[in-house]
Amino acid sequence: MSYSRPVLEEIKSRIDHSKGLIQLITGPRQVGKTTLVKQLFQSAQWTGIYHVVEGSVAYDSGWIEA
Repeated sequence: MSYSRPVLEEIKSRIDHSKGLIQLITGPRQVGKTTLVKQLFQSAQWTGIYHVVEGSVAYDSGWIEA
């Protein structure tokens, strides 16, 4: 069994209570953001689009609208 990030259950709860809203997970490199999202999508109940934003684009919200 893989390691489950402590924040996983909190993220699941936020997604459950905010249907239809975009959820952004941000943080420094190498802290487990990708692992967290992959763990969310392992369950059949979690669907969505996973998109990596790096560099200066991360500070411009225009990519969300695009």
